[in-house]
Amino acid sequence: MRSAEEEASVISNAPNTKWGNSLIKVEAVQEIAGKQPQVVPDRYIRSDEERPTATSLLSDDQLGIPVIDMAMLSGGLQKEEEMAKIDKACEEWGFFQVVNHGVPHSLMHDITRIGKEFFQLPAEEKEKYAIRDFQGYGQIFVVSEEQKRDWGDLLGLIISPQQSRNLSVWPSVPSDFRQIVDAYNMEIKILALVINIGYLLEVMTNGRYKSIQHRAVTNKDKSRLSNAVFYSPGFDAEIGPAPELIDESHPCLFRKFIHEDHIKYYMSHKQEGKTSFYEYAGV
Repeated sequence: MRSAEEEASVISNAPNTKWGNSLIKVEAVQEIAGKQPQVVPDRYIRSDEERPTATSLLSDDQLGIPVIDMAMLSGGLQKEEEMAKIDKACEEWGFFQVVNHGVPHSLMHDITRIGKEFFQLPAEEKEKYAIRDFQGYGQIFVVSEEQKRDWGDLLGLIISPQQSRNLSVWPSVPSDFRQIVDAYNMEIKILALVINIGYLLEVMTNGRYKSIQHRAVTNKDKSRLSNAVFYSPGFDAEIGPAPELIDESHPCLFRKFIHEDHIKYYMSHKQEGKTSFYEYAGV
């Protein structure tokens, strides 16, 4: 069988620091899949509790995923209505899709193309950009040999601020990789195409907005590619619930913490869904 999820993640607005390399190096999923094993290795198989069930999956008729029209946000009553849709989507879904966003289709095609071209390179070429200080090619969050791992490989880069870039792990192949990433970064600063609520926004809204996990069902016949852009506050920012969102009916759900401390915890602990985050940030 051949099954692999290839995921290219671009991390933006990350703090300017180094966390060290405390991770365990593991074999690339592409290489495992390339050997055409008869079964998926046990370390990649999730427990029954973590898997979706037939009753938890939505049918096509139920998939009313929120769609936000950016053209409606220019002003007037339409803007108020569209902002209300964003608020509802963040509360009930934790993500939404945007249309009429203005990002050129040609650039969206190019960012996907260079991701696919990179992951199609020989293993020895990709290994030139192996993860260093949590940037580069491979897997992150692997802190023990026993833990369950993601069925996918990752290329993680800090792209902004520029002084935080580790250019030694920026691929030189494809030749236009850096040019396309820079152009995409400039456009995507205006929005994201499918916007997911993250942990920190859940804290700042005192749980009103729900963060969601990025999960995908693997396909035994073909791989998939995700281009994800993460936006973070400043390295020394204090994160906590907004005071106006706390009252007798809505008690404080999260403690205050410094963003740097959260990053260090996040990068050095085994991730068990959202449980790890609640253990760290919950009151």
